[in-house]
Amino acid sequence: MFLTPKIFELLSVLFFGKLFDMHVVSSNYGLTVSSSIFKSKTNNLVLI
Repeated sequence: MFLTPKIFELLSVLFFGKLFDMHVVSSNYGLTVSSSIFKSKTNNLVLI
């Protein structure tokens, strides 16, 4: 089994597509968590 660049490109696209789908699903759940973390980070930057 050998990977031509086109097959490798297709596999990478599918792989990152999976990651993107999982990110979209998890972002619905983690949106408030990430926004609160972002707010705390920006507040720390403002305090500094």
